[in-house]
Amino acid sequence: MKRKLSTLFVAVVMVFTMGLSVFPQTVQAGTWNGIDVATIQIQLNNWLTYNPGYNVHGYLVVDGSYGSMTKTVVADYQRARGIKPIDGSVGTNTWSYLKNENVWYALETQRAVNIALMMKGNQTHIKEDGLYGKETHDAVALVQKLYGLNPQDGIAGDQTWRKVLSSFVN
Repeated sequence: MKRKLSTLFVAVVMVFTMGLSVFPQTVQAGTWNGIDVATIQIQLNNWLTYNPGYNVHGYLVVDGSYGSMTKTVVADYQRARGIKPIDGSVGTNTWSYLKNENVWYALETQRAVNIALMMKGNQTHIKEDGLYGKETHDAVALVQKLYGLNPQDGIAGDQTWRKVLSSFVN
């Protein structure tokens, strides 16, 4: 049983990572479904989390279906990143940006945490390496505690981002 699960896990990882490398064709509304679209939706939700100003439509449901909402958010993403054409489709140019959203999310989280801790007079400073590991998790939990947020789970979600970003401008 363990061997079957290990084999399944390796197969899923291989499919997922191969899907992350490059899209062989343009992915657009109504023409593509499955893991590639789910990956796009996850990456867009990462982007929406640390860019709440663009989150006017809400988070995407990660269902692997490239519907009108996914197309709208892709177009918003293209507009925000200056990607041409702004057509709501994910081709190689859009994917070259989008595939790195998890790293950018981690980097932006780390930068915001360092600033938030400094603003609260805390001497903790975490490494800004784009990896959302234990150090980042623990620092986010500390920020959540210092700002009186619940849950204090170490996940830089929407509530944490909104609170921290609002403290930067107030």
